[in-house]
Amino acid sequence: MKFPDIIGMKVKNIRYGEGNVTDQNGKYVTVEFTAGAKNFILPDAFEKGFLKSADEEISACFEEIGSLKKTKEKYVELPTHRIESSFLKDN
Repeated sequence: MKFPDIIGMKVKNIRYGEGNVTDQNGKYVTVEFTAGAKNFILPDAFEKGFLKSADEEISACFEEIGSLKKTKEKYVELPTHRIESSFLKDN
């Protein structure tokens, strides 16, 4: 899944305060805070509220991606069907 490029974006974390996104590799993002660099997983970091962005569009984008991901997982997990032993005996 391709995520929007957010390198250089200012974000906020409830524990570490404000920080800047310094690296993004696939679904992983590194944010530099005054307390040091911290790694987060996309889109979960935005969807679950670990990271907030002043750019409402980006935050909404990651929340939508997270919602779509959950919907996809729900429908991909289809129930498996067991073959009845009596069917096997008859054939």
